[in-house]
Amino acid sequence: MAAGGGMEAGESPQKALIRELYEETGLTNVDVGNLLWECRFSFQYNNEIRPIYERYYLVKTQDFEPSFEGMAQYEIDSLVEFRWWSLTELQTTTDYFSPKQLPTLLSQILEATFSDRDLIITDPLPTNYAPC
Repeated sequence: MAAGGGMEAGESPQKALIRELYEETGLTNVDVGNLLWECRFSFQYNNEIRPIYERYYLVKTQDFEPSFEGMAQYEIDSLVEFRWWSLTELQTTTDYFSPKQLPTLLSQILEATFSDRDLIITDPLPTNYAPC
């Protein structure tokens, strides 16, 4: 799952991304690239429908060791592992990740064949999700 979370009051999407990357991975000095794709859906949690709007940006970085420094204890407790994936691993894994089209989209980005038409993701959603 990609790093992410909610935007704070008055925060731009790019500033939220920078903050979330630090909080969830320890990554600092981030140069936020172009918006790559977005996904809108609603999610049912505790009998409440919550609208979700996800934005995925290109962020290039040097190798770094993820850190728990910015994470809340409940986030640390729910974390299974940090892991870096190669494109080949993403294309062949049976593990669940989101967005499901990531291998195709990442391949297009790496091959420079990505275009604006690719901005909308149409993942099949779990049963507790409903399109907005």
